[in-house]
Amino acid sequence: MNFRTLFFTACLINSFVEYSFPNASDNSIHKENLRYTIRNIADNYIKTKDIDLYKLPSKIQTDYESSVTIAENLLREICWEQGTLYVSYDQVEKTTKEEVEKFIKIAKNVILKEDIDNKINDAICDWHIKMA
Repeated sequence: MNFRTLFFTACLINSFVEYSFPNASDNSIHKENLRYTIRNIADNYIKTKDIDLYKLPSKIQTDYESSVTIAENLLREICWEQGTLYVSYDQVEKTTKEEVEKFIKIAKNVILKEDIDNKINDAICDWHIKMA
């Protein structure tokens, strides 16, 4: 084996090890810590949108939990596709916020629909009272 082949092989192994096993300074999250990180990002993001989950119906709270689980599953799939145990924090944050944003859109539609239905019902009742 000549020096050039040895050097190329060493560089190839080094880049593989560096890509597969990032260190803590790479700002990446181990897949076993995804749930905690995702939950933290999602809860903080919801707070910035001025949404109080505890005031929402339990069905909508369950939908929120589902959104967090979907984000976790998507990120675990990214780990699987990359063949690593880590995913970058930026990717975790991006994926989590996308899933939470989908939840917020659906939740607003459900809440607004319920509010509109109540207003329509009130208007019909008021109309019947006036007609009587």
